[in-house]
Amino acid sequence: APVYAFYHPFPKVVVNNEGKDEQHFICTHANCKRNGAPIKRVIGGTDDGSTSNLRGHAKSCWGQAAVNDVDKMPDAAKAREMLSRPISEKLTATFMRTGKGKVSFSTTTLTTYETRYAPSPNKLRPFAIVDDEAYRVINKSGRPSYELPTSRQVSADVRTVFEGCRELIREQLTNNPAALNFSADCWSSPNRKPVLGISVHYEKDGRKVSHVLDTVVLAQSHTGGALAQAF
Repeated sequence: APVYAFYHPFPKVVVNNEGKDEQHFICTHANCKRNGAPIKRVIGGTDDGSTSNLRGHAKSCWGQAAVNDVDKMPDAAKAREMLSRPISEKLTATFMRTGKGKVSFSTTTLTTYETRYAPSPNKLRPFAIVDDEAYRVINKSGRPSYELPTSRQVSADVRTVFEGCRELIREQLTNNPAALNFSADCWSSPNRKPVLGISVHYEKDGRKVSHVLDTVVLAQSHTGGALAQAF
């Protein structure tokens, strides 16, 4: 049967605890959901020759489209040859929804053209990018089980890292016996907002250490007095 193409061509034969011979089929998918655990079939048992379990697992790892393509092949050898070539599905197929459920992802990687990504205008915020549908398809195609964080998770993680770094810098500045030197500089961002950056510099173990302490919008002239007042 062509479905055997999804598994190693020479299944192991193992004697089980009941003294019966079993065939162990190992899925060849790089990211097999069974993590290399075999699908067992007792030789001479009631399911000997049945491929229902093999087909069910192939659908979960390779996807229904791949199973349908393999079924069209005359035998497992021809099907295995087809699977050894890169498979590309139309991008629209990877966006298919089951009813009103979540987007389903392809088990095959996208082509170079399909990975050309243009985010939605409302997803240009740094954290919201992980919720963009096209971005998720690019990351999960070929590995549907790969878990991407939500924008809320990313935001929470960034805040946690920021608070940890802020506390670490506070301790370093408080316990540092060397003189602290502060600097301030102002520039205009691409959207024409004047931004003031404040940093601190000091010596530790014979080397210079610098930290950016803050950036604030300076909505006034870039005079020395204005910089000093904002600082």
